[in-house]
Amino acid sequence: MDYEELKSIGVMRTMPKEEAVYIEGEKNYSIYLILSGTVGLYTNVMKQQASVKKATLQQGDFFGEMSLVDPNRNFDTAIAETEITILVVNRIHFNRLLLSRPEITMGIVKTLNSRIKSLADETTTFRTIAATGLAESNKLTDEDKTITQSAINQKIRDNLQGSDRATSVKDTSQPGSATANLRALLKQIDVELEPLASAESDLPNLKKYAITAPAKYYSCLMEKRMKCPICGFEFKDHIPKSNKLVITNVMKDFRKKYEDFDMTWFSIVACPSCNYADETDSFASVETSERKTIYVKRYRGNEIIFKGHDEVRSIDDVILTHYLAIETENLVNPDGLKLARLWHSLCWLYNDVGDMSLAKKTAANALHYYREIFLQNASKFSLREEQANHLMMGELSLLMGNLKAAFLHYNYVITLGSDGNYKFLQQAETSIAALQEAN
Repeated sequence: MDYEELKSIGVMRTMPKEEAVYIEGEKNYSIYLILSGTVGLYTNVMKQQASVKKATLQQGDFFGEMSLVDPNRNFDTAIAETEITILVVNRIHFNRLLLSRPEITMGIVKTLNSRIKSLADETTTFRTIAATGLAESNKLTDEDKTITQSAINQKIRDNLQGSDRATSVKDTSQPGSATANLRALLKQIDVELEPLASAESDLPNLKKYAITAPAKYYSCLMEKRMKCPICGFEFKDHIPKSNKLVITNVMKDFRKKYEDFDMTWFSIVACPSCNYADETDSFASVETSERKTIYVKRYRGNEIIFKGHDEVRSIDDVILTHYLAIETENLVNPDGLKLARLWHSLCWLYNDVGDMSLAKKTAANALHYYREIFLQNASKFSLREEQANHLMMGELSLLMGNLKAAFLHYNYVITLGSDGNYKFLQQAETSIAALQEAN
């Protein structure tokens, strides 16, 4: 390949060590040629789990060629492992070069075939690992097997005797019964949820906590150039490097705890120019048809209340950007699951700073969306997913002080028995025992 010919249609860029060239899931319209340094290709970087290193590329190698197949999203994340100089070639210019130089085309096709096969192999591997992990989590030890279904049923009857519940949960084996069961369960919860709070109404009155991110968090971050898809403003932000993240625990409400890091501090990106905000992995992914609507509703004429993070990130700005993300999500085709995640993340933040009043308020909003999602999609859930949803709703109810609702959600997990996930069953039993001991 004639590098001089490529240089005539590309742009040279120098990037420091550990900066991301592009992020998995983002759109990409370019191919990159390494002129000096090394680049690592990773998958799962933005999915809050261990990343997988696919390759280390050196001088003379190119990457980003999958944009020729699908420019709408990157299939991996490219990170500079040393200071690098790269040549960035727009896919349109590159395509013109391919048309005029057949020998280059054949080389690219071979590389694409190899990368696509590799991608297919990775997908198969991940599915196998996931299936194996699920099977292992559902295996019962000899001690576990002594808990028969009749013993579980007896435990349910014993628990019900100490509650105000007058009727039993319907048979979950009936088609579509998950939705009916949840509706029946919700009718038995005496305490109604407060009216859904508005993120926009909270923005002018946010409390200040004067807490900053610990220095140790920054060893798990990389600086990334961002471009706002709404107003076009370019800025820099810090995003997590999943190859540096080590999960140490998963809490009862499924919050992941990391060694020397807290994901909730860095899960949102907000534009300091127009205050458009979204979760890090979807910040750049805005439908063209939605951009104008968001621009008009969010940007034009609105006061800019977030002007960028300080050198050391504050909890106040983290909370503010969460509210901005919720406000943005409500502007066009709101995604209930994303809203549930955002309110739940805010709940964690308020809980961390000890503001239990706002922790309960945001928990109520998260619970509202989780319930709506479950009511709409319960028939599509596996038993394991059904158990997980009820455990989540039980934990949120408990935080809000609604002990009866928490008990009913935990109890429902037990009615599903060990056919779902035995660890979830144990968690529900432990939570019910704790409630009974506390009362």
